[in-house]
Amino acid sequence: MQGKNAREYYTLKASIYEKADTKTKTQPLQETLDAVAFIGMDCGKLCETNVKGIPGPYFDHITVPIDCQALFKNEYIDRGHGLSHAPKTIPKDLHMDFTMNNRLKVSSWYFNDEEYLGKTAKLAVWTEQLIEEYISLAKDNKLHGTYGVSETNALRDGLKHAPGIMNGRVLVIGSELPWVEACALEAGAREVVTLEYGKIVSKHPKIKTMIPDQYRKSYLNKTLGSFDAVVTFSSIEHSGLGRYGDGLNPLGRYHCHCQGMVCN
Repeated sequence: MQGKNAREYYTLKASIYEKADTKTKTQPLQETLDAVAFIGMDCGKLCETNVKGIPGPYFDHITVPIDCQALFKNEYIDRGHGLSHAPKTIPKDLHMDFTMNNRLKVSSWYFNDEEYLGKTAKLAVWTEQLIEEYISLAKDNKLHGTYGVSETNALRDGLKHAPGIMNGRVLVIGSELPWVEACALEAGAREVVTLEYGKIVSKHPKIKTMIPDQYRKSYLNKTLGSFDAVVTFSSIEHSGLGRYGDGLNPLGRYHCHCQGMVCN
């Protein structure tokens, strides 16, 4: 964080943005810069990219204090980007944050689903019949899911070995089709809660759905409850990129990780 910890860095950014000449920026961009700065102030050490961890098989294991209460109270996190379409390039004011101070290479791969956040999902109703069909296909190693049978079966194998799935309450982060949910139920989960940008109505008695704002408010009013396991597949890495109408936020994936944690 350029020689400062995350809270100091984003506090400084907030003061700079407040003093900036807003006439030189579009209003949505100015609001984005303000939001990122104020999110970073609540993020603290969770958003420091230079913290060293214990090497693991896939990534370093890092333990830092997290102020979940502050993050869940921060209304900037669930805002939309307010633009006419998802941006095709990184705003220069956010380039250093998105690239972790130019440590990451940038390549172009563009998607635009900006009408999605808080609106009806592409598959708006998950019927009990559909879920049970998916569960049956999963048992027979035939569920295609979103990424093909082999990927589905790889996930199923992981769920069979993961703690907290059997008889557990499972949070699924990101879902356009309920294939991950079906795999969790097939692996023995007693209940699945899906957190997704778009609104979904579940007709299956073991699956509940929420959009981010509902999830955040449920946590704050203490009705969310806790989870025994969290499952996500090709979802967290999209958070904060604007594809689904979500606000531009280079810290987005960190907050998704926090949402999946058991925070007291």
